[in-house]
Amino acid sequence: FFSSRRRHTRQRSVSWARRCVQETGTWGVHLMEESQKRKEMNACYVYGMAITIAIGGIMHGYSQVALNVPYALISEVNNWPKTSSYYESLAVGIVSAGGMIGSLLAGKTLERAGRRKTLLFSGFLSIFGILLGLRGSYYLLVFGRLLQGISTGMYSVSCPLFIREISPPEISGRLTSYYVLSIRAGALLSFVFGLMLPTPYEYSKGDITWMYALGFPIIPSAVQCFLLLAVFIYESPKWSMLKHDEEQCRRALERAYSSPDRVTKEIENIETVLAETKGQEVTLRAIFSPYFRKATFVCLFAKFFQIMSGYTAIITFSASIFADPNNKSAASYASVAIGSANLCGIFLFGTIIELLGRKPILLTGSILIGICNFLTCYMLSEGYSIGPKIATFGFVFCFSLSVGPIGWVLTGELLPLPGISFALLCDWALTTLMACFYKPIARSVGIPATFAFFGCCNIATFLFGTFFVKETTGNTEMENRILYSSKRVKGKRLRLVKAREEAKKKNLKEVPLTESLIEFIEMKEFSQGYFFNAPR
Repeated sequence: FFSSRRRHTRQRSVSWARRCVQETGTWGVHLMEESQKRKEMNACYVYGMAITIAIGGIMHGYSQVALNVPYALISEVNNWPKTSSYYESLAVGIVSAGGMIGSLLAGKTLERAGRRKTLLFSGFLSIFGILLGLRGSYYLLVFGRLLQGISTGMYSVSCPLFIREISPPEISGRLTSYYVLSIRAGALLSFVFGLMLPTPYEYSKGDITWMYALGFPIIPSAVQCFLLLAVFIYESPKWSMLKHDEEQCRRALERAYSSPDRVTKEIENIETVLAETKGQEVTLRAIFSPYFRKATFVCLFAKFFQIMSGYTAIITFSASIFADPNNKSAASYASVAIGSANLCGIFLFGTIIELLGRKPILLTGSILIGICNFLTCYMLSEGYSIGPKIATFGFVFCFSLSVGPIGWVLTGELLPLPGISFALLCDWALTTLMACFYKPIARSVGIPATFAFFGCCNIATFLFGTFFVKETTGNTEMENRILYSSKRVKGKRLRLVKAREEAKKKNLKEVPLTESLIEFIEMKEFSQGYFFNAPR
């Protein structure tokens, strides 16, 4: 009996060891393939262009919290009347309202003018809005921040889309995280400038330090416009193909890749994606068709849970949440600490996203930030002074490491341009509501109750990620579309990919019109105009 048990145990151990060796070998081959792909990439150009595009995130993060600390000083210096908190909420939340307008305008602008020109227009609009806000009038400040919000909304659509279209699939998640990293860096810079400002009781007559705090984003806007005009002069390869400019597309890809075979492969991937819509840009109606319905659902809920986790309320009103009557500078230092934790979290996210994957990071982060929110609720209700601040710092770090950037990455990877625009429109709408109504609601029900609500939303985020989010690490755009398709649509997309592979083997420039492909092209969705507004 014992010899038989030992023999079975030894057989199981051998099979387990063989399986481990096979899996390790597969992982090693995968790492070698990824390493080979990265050798084919012109790293300096790809990373440099991604960083240049991501500079728009600095204006995004800075403009959202630019009035967090200096508002009281600006109102005192310019002798604004002492009004209710709704006026401050309007000056803060108008940026989010402008973001809604900008996200709507970005769709048509990106489609007609291109990605690069849209970024240039956003930069010039941002500079003009900042200059209006420096005039010292409350109404000009609000109007200038509205223009900054429109610019920020256009940035929020164009930057992730542009980065995704120039990024190799093996590092697309990391490069997309650069935009989120810039948002966090902009918020941190705003908090640092807030430390340098005098309090409303310490300022001297004619003090203009608040102008430096509000006018700082002019510098990154000007730098980005200069780099786009002088160094990175090529458009997105996909947009060039949409405009039937294959030569421009090839030139842009040759700057990004050193291997001619890799350039040809990327062009084929772009053609495969565009073949689904017969070379036309996807319309807004198409994102609710069976072809994008699942992806749209996932991205919208990812954005919803990102806002409802509580980050927007904390980062926008951190000066009020951590106000200490015995220490006038406590709120400013707490805001800087929050911004630093934010930046560290997103920086670490960029290094682990391609190793661990999107879904494990989302699930782990939702658990951790839920624990932090419930701890903050308990400690605030019990009257602790240090504990809530530590728990809030932990929340911000875990949020920036998981739920925060994952929403941006999924939106950029899964949706076409109208889908990204619509998802960010909903994002800005929720951000506006949070910025305008968080303070009055927190005063009526209490801050601990709001953190308890945020913790419940984190539980819902975990359940949502478990059942609906799928892993997309290293996938091309068509592979992601197939992954989030229904069974009927998945079959049609797979037949399209197969037909293009057969055409490649036969050296055909056009895809052969097999029966399955004719069915694919002339199906009901195309005749109804889901994908483009043109006669059948």
